[in-house]
Amino acid sequence: MPIKGKKEKQMKKIGIMTFHTAYNYGAVLQAYALQNTLIELGKENEIIDYKCPTFISDYSTIKVNKGIKPFIKSVLNSLTTVKLKKQYDEFAQHNLILSKEKYNTIDELRKANLKYDMFITGSDQIFDPKCAGFDPSYFLTFVNSEKRKISYAASFDKMELPDNLIDEYKSRIERFDYLSCREQEGADILKPYVNNKIYVNVDPTLLLSSKEWDKIADEVEFSNYIFVYPVGVSKKMIDFAKKIAKKNNWKVVYLDRNLKWHDPEVTFLQIAGPSQFIGLIRNANMVVTNSFHGAVFSIIYHKQLYVEFKENGNGNARVQNLMTLLGVPKHAMERLNPNDDYPNDEDWDKIDNNILKERKHAMEYLKNALE
Repeated sequence: MPIKGKKEKQMKKIGIMTFHTAYNYGAVLQAYALQNTLIELGKENEIIDYKCPTFISDYSTIKVNKGIKPFIKSVLNSLTTVKLKKQYDEFAQHNLILSKEKYNTIDELRKANLKYDMFITGSDQIFDPKCAGFDPSYFLTFVNSEKRKISYAASFDKMELPDNLIDEYKSRIERFDYLSCREQEGADILKPYVNNKIYVNVDPTLLLSSKEWDKIADEVEFSNYIFVYPVGVSKKMIDFAKKIAKKNNWKVVYLDRNLKWHDPEVTFLQIAGPSQFIGLIRNANMVVTNSFHGAVFSIIYHKQLYVEFKENGNGNARVQNLMTLLGVPKHAMERLNPNDDYPNDEDWDKIDNNILKERKHAMEYLKNALE
C-alpha cells in the first residue's frame, strides 16, 4: 500500500513499432519475441497497431493486371492470400498485445505521444530503404523530441545506403536516444552519421528459448521429413532435399505460398500460420532454407541445417553473419553433395552458450535503454 500523501510511482508504458502486419513468419515472430522479452523485463508495452500503406498494397487480395490470364492468376492467388491472412490475424489476436487504437497515417501516429512514455522500433529490416516504402514511421519520426526513442536489432537487406538517401537517413537516425542494429555491417553503415554509440544485438527470436517457443508451436501431422522453406521459389532446394530424403527414406515437406509446379514426391504447403511454421521446424529431421528466420529456428531447435547461399541472393549476408556469430557450421547447399552423409559437426553446447551470451548482452542493452 502506498504511503499516504505520496503518489505511487506509475510504470512507464512502451509503444513498439514493428512489422507485425507483414504476412511473413519472421516479421510476426520477432514482434512476438520482442514484446514478450519486454514483459519478462517487467515493462508494460503494446505493439502500436499501425497499418503501413505499403504492406496493405503488397498483400492486397486481388491485383488488377492487364490481360485475362494475369487477372485469373491473381484471383486464384487471392484465395490463398485470404486464408493465409486469416492464420496470421488469428495468431496476432491470440498472441500479441496490440493497441486498441488503429493508426493509418503518420499524422494519426502523433496521437500515440499521449499514450506512451517511450518508443522502441524493431527488429527486422525497419531501416532498409526498400522495405515498407522507407516509411518514416518506423524511424519514430512522429515521436515528440522529449520522448525516448530506441531501436532494437534494426536490420538492412543490402549493406549499403543509396547516396540520395544519406541526408534523410542522418536526419532520422540522429533523433534516437539508443541505437541497436542486428548486424555489425548495419552499425558500420550508420556510424558516420551519428554521435551515439551503436550497439549490435541478436534478432529478438533468439531471446526466447525453445521451451518458450514450444508454448505457441503447433503439433504437425508430418513425421520423418526434411523441411524446405525458401525465400522465393527454389527448384534447386527441392531437388537437393529429394536426394537426401530418398537416401534416408524421409518425406519432403515444402512450404511456399507461391507454388509453381506439382511433384508427387513432395508435400507442398501453401497455407501455414506462424505457430505451424515453428512446429514444422521443430518436428523436422532436417531443414533446407535460404531464410534468415528459417535458419534461426533451426538453430534454436538444434536441427541439421543446409542453407542455400546464392551468390547475390536475398539475405545471404544476414544468414552467414548469424551462423558465424553463433558458431554454426556453414553447410552450404551449393558446396555439399546430397548423397554424402550429413557432417554432424555442430557443437550444440557451444552454440547454446553463444546464444546465452548474446541474450545476456541484449538484455543489458534493453535494461539500460528502458530504465
